[in-house]
Amino acid sequence: MLFDPTVVERLHSRIRKTASPRSVSGSLPVLFFGDISKARLATISLNPSRLEYQERNGTLRAGKRRRFETLHSLGATGRASLDFDQCEKAIETMREYFLPGRPVYRTWFSGPMRVAEGLGLAFEEGLATHLDLVQESTDPTWNALEGSYPDVASTLLLEDVPFLEWQLHTFQNVELLLLNGSGIRDRLGSIGKIVELDSSTTGKRKWWTGRLLLSKREVAVAGWDVPLVRAPGLTRDEQRMLGRTLSRRLKCNGIF
Repeated sequence: MLFDPTVVERLHSRIRKTASPRSVSGSLPVLFFGDISKARLATISLNPSRLEYQERNGTLRAGKRRRFETLHSLGATGRASLDFDQCEKAIETMREYFLPGRPVYRTWFSGPMRVAEGLGLAFEEGLATHLDLVQESTDPTWNALEGSYPDVASTLLLEDVPFLEWQLHTFQNVELLLLNGSGIRDRLGSIGKIVELDSSTTGKRKWWTGRLLLSKREVAVAGWDVPLVRAPGLTRDEQRMLGRTLSRRLKCNGIF
């Protein structure tokens, strides 16, 4: 068991929590992508893509294409019935997401991975992890969910953001947050005050750096206006340059 028993209890409780009406069938909440226990950096987005669990035709990923444990892979009939070992297996798979040979969702993660590389904090080396405001992978995806099922989306944010806040207080090895889009910044304001220190542009992305003042600690934070996967995009070199630029500005401001 990697984590303190009280931490394990909270993680297992989140895994066993009843799924949302629009959660991907058979999925489990993704508590983190990569090893949160030793990461210094955490990128933050809205919620896991349904493609983390499903193929594009809607069938569950299986075999070498499976990225996370599912109720089926664990031999469980429902979340509430998951035992200790099954929960631990699900957590182990989450921690190993970025290990070599794993089927990472590179369409989404390649950009943040290059920014992290520019910062000198590679996901593949366990120095970075990814977290979400909402841990549930939904079908439909978030934009469609807010449009068609606004009450479900609101409930997910209300119930899941406090778990992210708990993570940020608990895993104090995470010293820097990268917010993937202005929408994440706006919503993160519900758990702490963001003090912006500077901003500029790299390529076609406006970026900023600052501090996130939580109730029990302060964390360095930076972000950009539009998620990296969306147009107008940055080249691979510009993504790495963005990471190097953020690193310089954070150090210059004495916050990382």
